[in-house]
Amino acid sequence: MEIVWMSLAAFVASLLTFFSGFGLGTLLLPVFSLFFGPSVGVVFTAIVHFLNNLFKGLLLRKQMEVNTALRFALFAIPSAIAGSWCLFYLEDLADLRLVEAYFGQWAFAVEPLGVVIGLLMLVFGLLELSERFQRFSFPPGMLWLGGVLSGFFGGLSGHQGALRSAFLIRLNLSKEQYIATGVLIALFIDLTRLPFYLFHPFGESIAMSVMFPVLFSAWLGSWLGNRYLKKISVAWIRLAVAVFLLLSGLVFLSGVHRLE
Repeated sequence: MEIVWMSLAAFVASLLTFFSGFGLGTLLLPVFSLFFGPSVGVVFTAIVHFLNNLFKGLLLRKQMEVNTALRFALFAIPSAIAGSWCLFYLEDLADLRLVEAYFGQWAFAVEPLGVVIGLLMLVFGLLELSERFQRFSFPPGMLWLGGVLSGFFGGLSGHQGALRSAFLIRLNLSKEQYIATGVLIALFIDLTRLPFYLFHPFGESIAMSVMFPVLFSAWLGSWLGNRYLKKISVAWIRLAVAVFLLLSGLVFLSGVHRLE
């Protein structure tokens, strides 16, 4: 049954976030973490995020602003390494349980990593709901700062899209260029963090039998998203992502996940 829920989440998240250019990892991470715990949830989300962005990149390759993506990635790559190292450090503190309780097949184990990711989700959720943040953007000359911030948080928890958007929005890109360039930047960050994740012990816990149906569902959502991209407004998607971020942040802070 877990495959069904995760595949459905991947399909819906990929379909919706194709329109907005951000949010796939945000929507998938809480779902995967419920079944695998925070650290493996981050790795699982990163794999699906990367492979789905490869597919999206093929669909949108002609709209990519490569020079912009490279300027961004120059600073995002070392920051993603630093973020990944912080993830490993917090995972090593997993035995430091702040709260621990069990109810049937579900456990409530509040760990440092879950607290950090939960707080990040609450912060990003509040920013997404803020009209001031929606109007806020950085000048093109500060693109390097966007690379540093989105790379670091991308490596730590996968939350890179909202920060990336605040720096790309002032570049006068078309809707298609904006999404395609964001996909290319995300690929650079994913290519940086994934080797670190997969060679870490918790990266060995990924069940490939679960991966394939989830990935197929994400690809199907992306294909439909590309087909109907120009017919959908992103305002309500941004609101839905923000609300989901807030709820997910509370879930992470509670430390809830399903036992094997």
